Amino acid sequence: MIRRLSRFGLLEAFLTMVTLLFIILTFQDYLHTLSESRRQASIMLQQDRQTVLVEVRRLSDATRTVIGLLEEGVRNDSLVFNRPETVNPLLIPVLRLYSPLTSVNQGDRAGNGYLLLREGPVWKNRIRSADKPGSVLWRTVTDTGLETDRSEHPDTYDPRLRPWYVNALKEEGISWSSPYVLRTTKDLGITASKAVSSGRQVIGVDIKLKDLSTFLARTGREWKYTRLLIADRSGNVLASSDAASFAERLSRPMATLPSLHDEEFALPRAAVAAAGTKSETFHELRTPAGIVYAAVSDLPLDANSNFHLIISVPRCSFMKAFHYQLARKVSVYLLSLIVISFFYVRRYIVPLKQLSRRIREFDFSRPNLLPSSLRSDEVGLLTGHINEMTGKLLEGMAALRSSEANYRLLVENSGSIILRSDRSDCITYINRFGADFFGYSPEELVGRSYPELTACPEKSAGWDRESLIAGVTAGPEKFRSVVKCAFTRDGRMVWINWSHAAFRDESGTIVEVLSVGTDVTDRKKAEDEVARSRNYISNIVNVIGDPVFVKDDRHRYVLANDALCCLINRSKEELLGKSDQDFFPQEQVAVFWEKDDLVLLTGVGNINEEEVLDAGTGQNRRVITRKSRYVDADGNRFLVGVARDVTDLRRAEEERMELNMRLLQAQKLESLGVLAGGIAHDFNNLLMVIMGNLDLALYKLHGEPDVRQSIAHAVNATRRATELTNRMLAYTGKGSFSVERLNLSDLVEENVNMFTASVSKKLTLELRPDHSAPQVMADVAQVQQVIMNLITNACEAIGDQSGTIILATGVRECDSAYLDKSRLQEKPPPGKYVWLEVSDTGCGMDEDTVQRLFDPFFTTKFTGRGLGMSVVLGIVRGHHGALLVDSTPGKGTVIRVLFPAVESSCPVKGMLADATVQRDESGMFRLSGNVLLADDETMVREVCKVMLQELGFTVVTAVDGEDAVRAFCVRPDSIDLVILDASMPNKGGVEAFMDLRKVRPDVKVILSSGYTEIGIAEQVADKGLNGFIQKPFTLEGLRRIATEVFCRTMPGQGETSGREGEPKNLV
Repeated sequence: MIRRLSRFGLLEAFLTMVTLLFIILTFQDYLHTLSESRRQASIMLQQDRQTVLVEVRRLSDATRTVIGLLEEGVRNDSLVFNRPETVNPLLIPVLRLYSPLTSVNQGDRAGNGYLLLREGPVWKNRIRSADKPGSVLWRTVTDTGLETDRSEHPDTYDPRLRPWYVNALKEEGISWSSPYVLRTTKDLGITASKAVSSGRQVIGVDIKLKDLSTFLARTGREWKYTRLLIADRSGNVLASSDAASFAERLSRPMATLPSLHDEEFALPRAAVAAAGTKSETFHELRTPAGIVYAAVSDLPLDANSNFHLIISVPRCSFMKAFHYQLARKVSVYLLSLIVISFFYVRRYIVPLKQLSRRIREFDFSRPNLLPSSLRSDEVGLLTGHINEMTGKLLEGMAALRSSEANYRLLVENSGSIILRSDRSDCITYINRFGADFFGYSPEELVGRSYPELTACPEKSAGWDRESLIAGVTAGPEKFRSVVKCAFTRDGRMVWINWSHAAFRDESGTIVEVLSVGTDVTDRKKAEDEVARSRNYISNIVNVIGDPVFVKDDRHRYVLANDALCCLINRSKEELLGKSDQDFFPQEQVAVFWEKDDLVLLTGVGNINEEEVLDAGTGQNRRVITRKSRYVDADGNRFLVGVARDVTDLRRAEEERMELNMRLLQAQKLESLGVLAGGIAHDFNNLLMVIMGNLDLALYKLHGEPDVRQSIAHAVNATRRATELTNRMLAYTGKGSFSVERLNLSDLVEENVNMFTASVSKKLTLELRPDHSAPQVMADVAQVQQVIMNLITNACEAIGDQSGTIILATGVRECDSAYLDKSRLQEKPPPGKYVWLEVSDTGCGMDEDTVQRLFDPFFTTKFTGRGLGMSVVLGIVRGHHGALLVDSTPGKGTVIRVLFPAVESSCPVKGMLADATVQRDESGMFRLSGNVLLADDETMVREVCKVMLQELGFTVVTAVDGEDAVRAFCVRPDSIDLVILDASMPNKGGVEAFMDLRKVRPDVKVILSSGYTEIGIAEQVADKGLNGFIQKPFTLEGLRRIATEVFCRTMPGQGETSGREGEPKNLV
């Protein structure tokens, strides 16, 4: 195998092997050097780290030692800082021993402060006395504590305001402060401080940051490329081995610490980011300046390791030896290549040049073979191969001449126009048929511009040569059939279908264009006539406003007007030639084609209402389509369809039906609400008479315990009847709510025992509260009633079987579409809502039952009264919430109640501040004066009159609003209080209240009603109503509201807090 290789092959193999060997050895050296650099860098960085850690640990131990000595002295009362002559001799030797410690601070709760500061060979004391807060005393002392100077200066210094004092009180043990400007030396530093004597005193030791930089610079000099930094967790650079520039930066006016976020510290920042939460790491970082080795370690200055040590060194400093060896090896290799190349140039390149010259001088007109070489090497073999190729080339040229003659015969006798033209659009060849077609001889056309002779003036742009060549180059398939008009010599216009191809030279540049043309004049005229007819029909069809289409028997669209394209949001180019499968779902296509095939098969037209998927919006459009069959002269069957979009019409009809249904439902609920409210109001008036007389009987009856007990039972029954009327008012959404800020999750957990007691032992009650949910404004009792009613309903739905009831809470953002599912007619606005959900595994409900679920007195239980869910509906309506029901027969029911969420910053309306009440010597309220009482019910008026008289008032009564106004006008200044029934004939209580205020603006008025205060408050908002009391009320309730009204305007007390014009303390 080796013998068969040429000398060139051997040379190439040899050079390749040498080059590969050189590359492999160089790469091995590089990997070894790289590994060694990593090892040396790791060892060096570890040594620097140990050096710094030893110094930092020494600094930390010194700090702890000094603070420990100070703490022990304070504990033994041997250090009294307001007497520096006893403290300095103890502290000066310690600070002289530990040179990095700059000064010692002390402060106590009273504001007394002490400072011992080293300034070169002398020491200074700063004494701050709490008795003199505006000045400090400065003392200069020697190493032995002997005072040499004393001066007092005005200063606002207070140790309790310094960072080291504040931080020490917040933490246990020694606290290290963040960097700050030391007040005495104006240098940046950090302070280690600790609270002693149970926080009564704080002692601290200061360290200048520039001292740390000096130490780092001394450590980094052992390897000039090493850079050391100390930074805290906040990214502040506390010290740098570049001590000179770092100290210069810290000495500037208004100096601030450098930060790892600065551009110059990008490398340390990357090292800290790579280290993450690890205490010790070694990294290889890639930077724009090259690869750098970096180590990050925690410094044990404090227990939390809040400081980093960052050491970095460039990798290039370890690679210099490798680069020198690489340059020497490359030089030797290149020198060897030069020597070898010189030998082979003399042996082979010179003979090859001689052979190349003889080949260039070869003449095909007089072909002679090259002289044979006597050499047996590669040059001799090459000469033989060239002679062999020359013989074959001569044989090919002879065959080419024969083929060219046959080609010319074929072109000249072809029935098509064949011509060639160059880049300047000059004809270089045209066959005889083409010249005769245009009325010229071939000689007349060759060398002349074809457009000048035959092209239409208005169409000549189509024969622009540069555009034609560019087009043929970019997309030759577009020029295989191009129809252009032309003129013959006698002026006749003809249409020619041209096909173009390009001739290229060796560089690929087009030098000529071959054009083959066919006369299509008759076909063009026929196509123009068909196009005019189609355009006429298309314009008529497009004018029609309804969608029109035509399909063939394979369901492909062959005609469509603009209205159909607009309906399905497709252009005609996209639609024509396509079928319904390309635009509509498969199930809808099956329906379309079934109806289309029926019309195509029977020929009987039909009218269908179909749903068409709007491809643009994804919404279903309802259309009415009339389809007919059309058969052309060739027997082809087509489906002709005309459609009309009735989507908006159907939607309007559905919305009208939905609106009518909601209106009927609202009218029904309103009628029931009015009925329930009226009954509740009348019952409350009757209960007022009963409760008032019973209360008076208890008030007047002394002794007779059996009789008092019977009356008390009657009072309790009356109160239960009052609760029943309140439930009826709750159904109307006008119940009396005591609204407060409430967390539903806490409410559920607080009442879990009550909820569990109401559940059968066969059932499991699961709680899933969401404690992240915000608070709501709600009545606690009403919400408890809602939960109890929903749990009771869930228990009865499960029955005697085993099951699970889940009580859950949560929060969600609700949009309009979600809130429209609410079972209430009033839809709340979109926003954040807290939901309370009760789900069960019971029998579930069908849609008819769900629709009637909240109707009053509707029940599916034999013993039910049908008011539980109605009360839930009324309570939710009163809280402006939403109510959602999801139920499936056999699978269970989920009922979700939504309450509007309130932010933590929202103000809460509460009761007004208590007024100052004047009392007499016995401690009882002084109630006296004239009261005007108006009520149209005689029994109510009489019992209220007696109750007011029992309270000490003189009572004037009126039978309606007009009577009350007349009685007031008779003596307006002598009436101290007016009590008006809200609902009276002739003139109601609110109207009478307005008239009374016109007569005397400061008159005190209380409204009473069998309804709740909600409706009354809306009518008298901003009118200054003094109070409201709901029937039935007791003697104590009447006393309380009267006392509150009179206490607000007692002499010397003034008005209570509250917004002007808003009813205050409604009961």
